[in-house]
Amino acid sequence: MRVRDWGVFVSIALGCATAPSKPPPTDFAAVERARIAELELARDTRGEVLVSRARLHADPTVRARALLALGRVQDLSTAPKVAEALTDPVPAVRGAAAFAAGELALAWEPVPDETRALLAQALLDAEAKETDATARLLEVDALGRVRTPAALERLTLLLAVPTGQRADETDPRSEVPVRAAIALGVAARAKAPVPDSARPGLERLSGALLAPYRWAGVYALAQMKTPAARPLLLGALRDDDPEVRAIAAKGVSDLALAEDTAALRAVLRDLDGRVAAEAVRGLVTLASRCAPGPCTPAEALGELDARAAGLGAASLPQAVPPLLALAQAPVPESARRVLVRLRTSLRASAETAPDAVRATAAWLDCRMAAAEDRQRGWLDETLRCGHDRVPEVRRLRLGLEAVAASPRLAEARVQKTLLPFLAHASPQIRAAAAAVVPGTKAPELTPALRPLLQDQDPIVRASAVEALVAVGDRASAPGILGGARTATVDVVTTYAEALIKLKPEGAAGVARQWLGSPQAHVRHEGARVLTALESTPVRAPALPAKAEAPSAPPLVQGSLWRIETAHGPVVIAPDVEDAPVTVAQLSRLAREGYFRGLTFHRVVPDFVVQGGDPRGDGEGGPGFTLPCEVSPRTYLRGTVGMALAGKDTGGSQLFVSLSPQPHLDGRYTIIGTVVSGMEALDGMVEGDTLSDWVVLSP
Repeated sequence: MRVRDWGVFVSIALGCATAPSKPPPTDFAAVERARIAELELARDTRGEVLVSRARLHADPTVRARALLALGRVQDLSTAPKVAEALTDPVPAVRGAAAFAAGELALAWEPVPDETRALLAQALLDAEAKETDATARLLEVDALGRVRTPAALERLTLLLAVPTGQRADETDPRSEVPVRAAIALGVAARAKAPVPDSARPGLERLSGALLAPYRWAGVYALAQMKTPAARPLLLGALRDDDPEVRAIAAKGVSDLALAEDTAALRAVLRDLDGRVAAEAVRGLVTLASRCAPGPCTPAEALGELDARAAGLGAASLPQAVPPLLALAQAPVPESARRVLVRLRTSLRASAETAPDAVRATAAWLDCRMAAAEDRQRGWLDETLRCGHDRVPEVRRLRLGLEAVAASPRLAEARVQKTLLPFLAHASPQIRAAAAAVVPGTKAPELTPALRPLLQDQDPIVRASAVEALVAVGDRASAPGILGGARTATVDVVTTYAEALIKLKPEGAAGVARQWLGSPQAHVRHEGARVLTALESTPVRAPALPAKAEAPSAPPLVQGSLWRIETAHGPVVIAPDVEDAPVTVAQLSRLAREGYFRGLTFHRVVPDFVVQGGDPRGDGEGGPGFTLPCEVSPRTYLRGTVGMALAGKDTGGSQLFVSLSPQPHLDGRYTIIGTVVSGMEALDGMVEGDTLSDWVVLSP
């Protein structure tokens, strides 16, 4: 007898003196949906329970819920049934089928051409005769995810705005070309062959009345990276909306044409920090092409000194993003003096500033010091940066990561300086030092690397594997193979690459062992290794997942999260309905104080702010993984998502999008939306502290 039946059972067994009240009727559809949710979390498609519910159940809400589950599980063998569901008589079910079809096309494993073609044709047929507006929009989104030539051609045709009208709120049909434009932009970003014939429709949309519609057109044109769109992108730099200006600046920067230096220099003065950050990236690219001597793009970057000098008095969301963008970029030698001057100005501006500003200046100083070390090719400035406020481990890791990207990495000086860091007490430093080795191509470092294959820290072991493979140390193959047998989900990709490159005896056996893992990502890597070793396609089996996380009570609808930072609180409305498991686990961790004192270890201006890693280097987590709970929601400014290393690898790292990021849609679980405090996130730098995470009941 199930738990829900116990009340009735006890009443009958006790023989109450008064007649029992009539029990409420059982909501059988709700029972079915709950069962589907259980199968989804277990990633269990065996017995075709989900498939049969998606196609045969009488209740459309059950069919739609089963299709959502099939999309989240991403078992490619279910593609034919998902395609069939696009003919369902109920619009909501067709919409769910479209979402599921798009998710199958986005699977974390290779999608066979025949599967992609099957899904594309079913979507094309469904969209052509769709009468429901919501279902049609989901079908348009899915066409952008299957990305076949026919799908891209159809999206191009859908760009046509109704005759005699501009795309605005007065014509509901105009939402179709907007979604088609975004779908084409995401496809172009993924290197899909977007037809050049899409450009006129995108240019027309870029002149719409509503800013989100203009953004869609400019976004797609920017992602296409075609010089033919240059005039429109330059014009959009003067748009009233900062998000339109930012994506236009990104488009102009990606084209990186010398004749646009003046335009980017003007954008560098934009009052919105995100827009200026995009201009910085373009000017850095142009500066890297300068011949010895005067360099106009580098001179333009010198204008950032005003933001650094006025950091204490300026708005951090306005001043920080372009400074951080410069520090993160591969700044060429021609702009070294810019970095030196900015660091001097930052120190001076911080002397009388509030503590939060002094901390920001210190972190920016170390970022710029790392940029200088990248130019040199060895650690120097990061050994003493940060105004005595930045911890040594953070300084050294920044420096090592910068040196790893240096074009001068092969010089002997860096090889000698690496040895003490390979034996450093901090696992973050050992891992970062090992990550420098591949660029050195220095086999003399192998004696110091081999012991790291037995390091207690899995990230250090993985970094050593990558380094030893890079220097061609085949003698390490047995040790690497041994580590591969117990590789966890966060490092299995590194071991997979090693097995493919070294092809040690026994590699196929380890890969077959991975095929039996309850972790989908591990199975996918096993299939990839076997495909490479045996030169024939191998598919990962669909197996039930094993629950790893401790139990957590569901969060009550209407609850809020308040994240405390040095720049002010950030309040988030968690998505209890679409991501109940992820939200419940994060709430449990928050109540236990897990996040207290952690840092925002990743900040990319005009992209994301990310935190929640106990290691502080992007490699840590809570010791368990969470299933993806993707939904049809889209990543707008302020959307909160779960960071991943592969399929169903969520943990405790979350990120907030600082601008629309549609290429993340359907890939990363959306766990909430920022309702206040975006200005705190806009002014953040790497290293800012998450001082507390409070769960607020309604």
